[in-house]
Amino acid sequence: MKPVKNRIFCRAVRHTKMLFETQEKAENFIRFNRDEILQSRRKAPCRCYYCFFCMGWHVTSNQSTEEGILLDQRDEALAKDLREKYLKRKEKVSPIPRPKLMRYAFYEQLRLADVHISMFDVEKAECCLAECRRILQEEELEWLKKDAMIVNYQHQCAILDGLRSLLADEDALPDEQLMKSSIYKICANNLSLLKEIDASYEGLMELAQTGSPQFPKARHEHVTLIAKIKGICKEQLKAGRMERADEAEEIYQTILNNRKIGEESP
Repeated sequence: MKPVKNRIFCRAVRHTKMLFETQEKAENFIRFNRDEILQSRRKAPCRCYYCFFCMGWHVTSNQSTEEGILLDQRDEALAKDLREKYLKRKEKVSPIPRPKLMRYAFYEQLRLADVHISMFDVEKAECCLAECRRILQEEELEWLKKDAMIVNYQHQCAILDGLRSLLADEDALPDEQLMKSSIYKICANNLSLLKEIDASYEGLMELAQTGSPQFPKARHEHVTLIAKIKGICKEQLKAGRMERADEAEEIYQTILNNRKIGEESP
């Protein structure tokens, strides 16, 4: 039986050929399939050879080993030529200057800090901002200190401090400028919603476990609260809460089904 899963385009012959990992597998293919292939076609594979391009073994119906040696030498020379051209092209590619790499790194850490703040993960957000501080202090990039991203960095540091106060339930209000920040407003609103959702979930589970007819309405109100979550990580924040709501729904339906079975049984 001719295999179909090990076919690959060979650059040397410029058409699709079967590829085998070892010489033994290629020879076994010839041994067990040659007669069947010969019956359906005028020619069949009679020997195998190693391909420099595919880095594996092909089979061929060409019986001439001398011609095969010449083709192998041609392929090896062509592969060597392509490798040399690749290395020359690689040498021409200039590396990215370190200042530019540091700017990318600084920007990426700010982006990750924004994500962690939105997820209320204070520790990870602090690690990202700490890396920003390290870049500013150790790299001595004066141009970076004048970059517009510095304002964003300082803003995120302030938001992180405000988030710590929110999580600690401190009464102290942040400064007026931070109160106007859209990110801070979203975080504060989401945190308030999450507390309300958690409280609502406790009541929802009680209704589900008792099979209360008030459950459907309570679940609708619970899901409505979840839908109010906003921000760049709203889907992640919603996901876990929706899973809990679905679990409560399953419990409620199980209670109703058991109750119905009990009423129908004599």
